[in-house]
Amino acid sequence: MDHQHDHHHDHQVEGFSRPFQVDGLRGPKEIHISAKPDERLALAARFGLPSLNKLEATVTLKPTAGGKLIELSGRFQAELTQTCVVTLEPFASSIEEDFRMTFSTEEGKEWDDEFSIEDDDPPECLEGGVIDLGESVAQHFCLALDPYPRSSGAEFSPPTEAKVKESPGKANPFAVLAALKEKKGG
Repeated sequence: MDHQHDHHHDHQVEGFSRPFQVDGLRGPKEIHISAKPDERLALAARFGLPSLNKLEATVTLKPTAGGKLIELSGRFQAELTQTCVVTLEPFASSIEEDFRMTFSTEEGKEWDDEFSIEDDDPPECLEGGVIDLGESVAQHFCLALDPYPRSSGAEFSPPTEAKVKESPGKANPFAVLAALKEKKGG
């Protein structure tokens, strides 16, 4: 008996797995999930983080289209350590974001033709009527991660031209170049 339990535990280390059987889901269901320490270790390794101190989410599953589609909406909260790309020092950060996905309970049905490009992603097909809530949250957590994490206060100090390119919101590099040319030509 214990041996089986160990085996199950081994499987869990893959990541954050919370399979939920949606067959028979008749109305909205709210579920709270949170990653255990070994799952957080696995996710930190998977996403290249020094550490992941917390990852939890509250998700709501709602059948739509007469039960053919399952809408998953939720919000996750994470507390993590990232490595600053400037100082290479680890720093703590936290992320909180909403997400939404749709799953199709009809196996093998292609939805592409019914969804235009503007729509949300086409529904993901469910295998065996199971949604892995943990994996869904992990994927959205990954999307929310800053690919170039910087601790507050860490600033590059490149030459001014590079700074302009760094923050396109402040000034358009082309406008700056045009201004420079005008100065020279004037």
